[in-house]
Amino acid sequence: MAGEEDLATAEAEGDENELEDEEEKEVCEDQFHPGSQSQAMAPAIISIHPNSRAVVVSVGAGFRVFDLESNEAVTPVDDSSGHRAAIRASGFSHDGAFFASAGDDKLVKLWDTFSWKCSKTIPVNKKTSAVAFSRDGQWLLVADKFGVVYVIPTLADDKSDTNEEPAQLLAHCCSIITSLETSPCGKFVVTADRDYKIRVSVLPKNPMLGAYEIQSFCLGHTSFVSCLAFVGDGSSEALLVSGGGDSTIRLWDHVSGYLLDTVDISNLLQSFSCGQTDKTDTFVAPAVVNMSASGSVVASTIERCLFLKISWQEPICPTDLQFDRKGRLWLVAGAAETRGVGDRALKPEQVTELTSLAQASAAAALTRLRVIQKSPATSSYEALDDTEVPGGDRMLKALQGSPSDSSVSVAAAVAEAAQAAELAMKNLLSKRQYTETHREKRKRTRNDKKARAATSS
Repeated sequence: MAGEEDLATAEAEGDENELEDEEEKEVCEDQFHPGSQSQAMAPAIISIHPNSRAVVVSVGAGFRVFDLESNEAVTPVDDSSGHRAAIRASGFSHDGAFFASAGDDKLVKLWDTFSWKCSKTIPVNKKTSAVAFSRDGQWLLVADKFGVVYVIPTLADDKSDTNEEPAQLLAHCCSIITSLETSPCGKFVVTADRDYKIRVSVLPKNPMLGAYEIQSFCLGHTSFVSCLAFVGDGSSEALLVSGGGDSTIRLWDHVSGYLLDTVDISNLLQSFSCGQTDKTDTFVAPAVVNMSASGSVVASTIERCLFLKISWQEPICPTDLQFDRKGRLWLVAGAAETRGVGDRALKPEQVTELTSLAQASAAAALTRLRVIQKSPATSSYEALDDTEVPGGDRMLKALQGSPSDSSVSVAAAVAEAAQAAELAMKNLLSKRQYTETHREKRKRTRNDKKARAATSS
């Protein structure tokens, strides 16, 4: 009976995700018209090179690179013309040799960080929600919105095409994977999903064959799990930190699945300055969680709040954050409009137009960067002046962009875009509610398609 119940639950989850996917496809197809304006927003993402050699800000369908060693902006080189929809996940390998970008165009791109040339472009079946590298840098892991994690080798095989098919590593049961991390020891891959689960899987020596051994489940969140991070650098036993829609940040022994501590962040918000946060909104969730290199500080964005009490002189609403190896915390705020076309086939000229529109939107997007660090004198965290940040004014101009209209308030534009991006993320993580009539109509349509396909074959 238990097996039948699990199967029924799995089928129900699969039906719900297929309904969402079909609904999204239908809406996106209606939106593709030259010059049309979609309301979807993609938040800006920041990535810091492990050796603090470069800073990357991904926004919309593009990303901006600044080399802190040469103090120059870098233009990525991509022979396939780049992403044609919003980048939703990006990051460096642990040795800094590779950078990965992936998103709504169902393309995963791998970049050589010395030349900043795209070395691989790999198509996947669904929109991407998270990326991570194995600790040795040999494998790129990619999670999608249907709950599947794929693995891609980072080093090209002389006998294979650089655009080889990814292999399935593992899968959650038709549930959006919201976060993906590999453990500092290199033995485990940890995935979190919209259905409250954190799964710890053993990463095999050859991931292309699949990860079939589950080490543990970290169960305790009572709503979706939104973010993951590890405490530790591999030299000692690491711990796992997670944040979720139940307004908690939790500390785990991921090897055993044992819950070590829980912080209720909803009680902390009264003492934080959170900009335009709606006090009547019960949805309070950490969007991003990140650890300092020493493992002594946890930073998290919480519904446009920062989990460190800082006195801001402007209305900055961080969409992402990351520590560098020196303990400085980098914040980025901003978003770009994004378009989609569902799964329908496009003509070459439509692909070209879509790519052009997406790249233009990304180039015009404004972001705002801030860097904060701990003051040796007061032991409190303080925001650095723009003249004090690494790379200075040149870095800020390269990564933030500049408004075409000088009368536009950059801070106000960034804050507005960030709030729109947060709303879009809420809609992604909150399960849609369908009427029974709507659900039955979708099922009949899907069954009719299957019947026609079976007849034609």
